[in-house]
Amino acid sequence: MSKTNTIINSIPTTQIKPINAEAVNYLSWFMADANNLRHWSSQLFSNNVDTSNPYMLELKESALKTITELEDDLIKIKYFLATYVPSNNN
Repeated sequence: MSKTNTIINSIPTTQIKPINAEAVNYLSWFMADANNLRHWSSQLFSNNVDTSNPYMLELKESALKTITELEDDLIKIKYFLATYVPSNNN
């Protein structure tokens, strides 16, 4: 075996996993939903909140809907992570 063949044969091969666009979308949606919930929650749980104000009821409904969407996003993200099998480099 020549020196060139030894060097080429000792280079580890790299396995490249293609991007999972659907998983990336769910991560983006999760981040947007979490940011919306943070914004609305700060208004809902602040001082001097008028609970008879219809706007506060709309914020509450929006926050509850966003929590449902966050839960869905988390389920999808967990699924993508469960199906992801990293290569064993040991």
